[in-house]
Amino acid sequence: MESLSHLSRDAPPPRPSRPVLTHLFAFRAVAIVVILAGHCVRLFDWDGLTRVIFFLLDLLENGTVLFVFIAGYLFEYLAGRFSYRSYLRGKLHDVILPYLLVSVPALIYDVLLHDKSQIYPQLVDQGWFYKVGWFLLQGGAGLNFPLWFIPMIGLYYLASPAFMVLVRHPRLYAVLPLLVVLSALIHRPAHDNLATLHQAAYFLSAYVAGMWASHSRARLEPMLQKHWLPLTLGLGAMIIAQWRWSPFHGNYQGRAPFSVEHGLIDWTVLQKLLMCFVLLGFTARWYTRRVRGVDLLAELSFPIFFLHAYFIFLFQSALGPPQPDGSLMLYAAGAGSILLASTLLALSLKSALGRNSRWVIGA
Repeated sequence: MESLSHLSRDAPPPRPSRPVLTHLFAFRAVAIVVILAGHCVRLFDWDGLTRVIFFLLDLLENGTVLFVFIAGYLFEYLAGRFSYRSYLRGKLHDVILPYLLVSVPALIYDVLLHDKSQIYPQLVDQGWFYKVGWFLLQGGAGLNFPLWFIPMIGLYYLASPAFMVLVRHPRLYAVLPLLVVLSALIHRPAHDNLATLHQAAYFLSAYVAGMWASHSRARLEPMLQKHWLPLTLGLGAMIIAQWRWSPFHGNYQGRAPFSVEHGLIDWTVLQKLLMCFVLLGFTARWYTRRVRGVDLLAELSFPIFFLHAYFIFLFQSALGPPQPDGSLMLYAAGAGSILLASTLLALSLKSALGRNSRWVIGA
């Protein structure tokens, strides 16, 4: 892993003269752990422990904001030799093709073995070819539910020339506060809605915030390093306030853009945006020496992301229904086991496939 291009499949080709930003490896590792841990909370029945599950949801869900933020950061950081054609070719090779291959087991399950038309009436009386195309365009409609992220980030890939306008004209980053307000008010679409354009609008502030953080890193990161403790305390206070007083917990999933069934403001996206800057300062201050385990999680973050839903499915199938009763110890063991299994499978596939692993599993 010699350059940041190995850290993220969301960045254009790097300039060789650019140094590796060590702390971004730690950021990337934390992001994938938060995302996976957030997906594991609802594996258990937390009846009688509602305050526990509310806290876990507020702390861990919507971790995709971290992924999108670091993608935007790396896009700006490595934009010096941007070429739209080569950029899209790289994304096709390193993201879209692995997405298609990793989706095959889920497609077999969702198209051939189970009827999803009760959930998605648009599939009624449709042939398997249509269903395969529909599931791929929607991404997270089936068993491998986190993969909604790929069609959404694909829209950002297609729009990369527009993001390059921001790179070339940094004054336009002044639009960022408006994008944050948009995210806080538009809310994430409900999972069974799968509105890709809606998702792209919701996460746009995180992507542009990452780009701005990269553009401003020379003055921003020393400030974040210096004030990491009060920023961390502020983040903790925000999480506790959300846990205590918010009308919803975890992902605010609206039935339509700007719906208000859980209140006006999506506090989770604001909290996770603050978490991005806290992590940026914390890792820049403390992750000064490379740690192999952390770097390994960062390197394998995309394969882990692609694969972990399959282990969640196996975990659910092995232990339920009914869902096992939740406890912090059982939750930690379950999430840790899924992370370990996903990492070992990704590492095994990477070792077995050699140079071909990037177009099969994305790393």
